[in-house]
Amino acid sequence: MNVPVFDILKSDSLEGPRWVEAAADLEEAKTRARTLAAGAPGEYIVFNQETGSVVASVKAGTDSAAPE
Repeated sequence: MNVPVFDILKSDSLEGPRWVEAAADLEEAKTRARTLAAGAPGEYIVFNQETGSVVASVKAGTDSAAPE
């Protein structure tokens, strides 16, 4: 069983990032963030719990990897 280590957050300019869900691996998290962005436009951030860093972001169907 894979323990989720990637959090998917939706960026909200008024309240800050809001947790949406977790994923076990980076590709799963990025795919899910793209799906969420397609259904509810906005910026989604993939956060690695182990390293404490943002590893990717998706905004309205585009994505970019954050520097590691």
